[in-house]
Amino acid sequence: MEVGGRPEFSPNGTFWSLGYSQTDFLPLLQVVSLTGLWGVVFVLTLVPSAAALVLYRRSMSPLIPALAILLLVLGYGTWRLLHAPEPPIVRAGLAATDRGLPEASITTDPAMALSVAAAYADRVAHLAARGAQIIVLPEKMVGVTSDSADAVVKVLSDAAGAAHATVIAGLSRNGVQPRRNMALVISQDRTLVLQYEKRYLVPMIETTFASGNAPGLFAGPEAQWGVAICKDLDFPAWSRAYGRRGVRFLAVPAWDFVRDARMHSRMAVMRGVENGFAIARSAQEGLATVSDAYGRILVEQSSARDPMEVQAIAAGPGATFYTHYGDWFGWVNVLMMGGLVVGTIWPNRTDSKSSG
Repeated sequence: MEVGGRPEFSPNGTFWSLGYSQTDFLPLLQVVSLTGLWGVVFVLTLVPSAAALVLYRRSMSPLIPALAILLLVLGYGTWRLLHAPEPPIVRAGLAATDRGLPEASITTDPAMALSVAAAYADRVAHLAARGAQIIVLPEKMVGVTSDSADAVVKVLSDAAGAAHATVIAGLSRNGVQPRRNMALVISQDRTLVLQYEKRYLVPMIETTFASGNAPGLFAGPEAQWGVAICKDLDFPAWSRAYGRRGVRFLAVPAWDFVRDARMHSRMAVMRGVENGFAIARSAQEGLATVSDAYGRILVEQSSARDPMEVQAIAAGPGATFYTHYGDWFGWVNVLMMGGLVVGTIWPNRTDSKSSG
């Protein structure tokens, strides 16, 4: 769990949690809108624990409440999926490529930076021709310096204007100390409306980068939008900050490590269900993924295939019970565990004093 939006125990947030193994089981996944990730972990361990008690006590009675809780959770999830509202629809475009990595992200050469920006501008035009209203490009897709930043932003701004679409582009600000991992939001009238800085940096790999401290919010098509970068979504408390601010769509430039592509994309999916927003996530060395606020995967393509996808996506319902009340369920379990430990130890201490 987290305190103040910062990881209390791990610099990788909730990355290793067992709960992410269930993101494709949608009826179970819906419980996170009430309890967060901790509800899934609880259900996953509840039934095996009850089965172990059955074997130990040679009685079926421990299994009855466990199965009742499981049925209640699945019933809620099924009801939530069947009664999802029909909100506004936005056509989101995603583009990513693994070609030119990692040179494109670390370059300080203005000519290379402009070449990469121009290639992505062509992708923006292609996606807009297919009806994209908002276009998400990857994290650190190109490195810029003080000599190339304005020119690169102009290329992307001109592309947004010509496409009549909002463009979210991930840039690495190089040649400065500390460096900056940024996501720019450029409106269809060529205005740079937001420069978001990544909040949670990858240990050991991004030690030369500064950490941002404010959620990225902007008025996008049809509803309130937010922008976060890759690892930011490993930390539930940071995503709740977006939900509390009314975000119903989240754009996520990302860069994965190939092998963790599916895992990392599914962590983002869970953040959307927890907080009631749809997610458009474009990752280098990963997956270009669009998911709705109920965890349904609408698009999924490997960046190794140079995907350019356009997908209609519905606005999420907005802040959930979990958004408002956070990790209440996790803390209840901690308190219950403490009570069980005390209840187990205390009678033994009392008996030993009496016998003494």
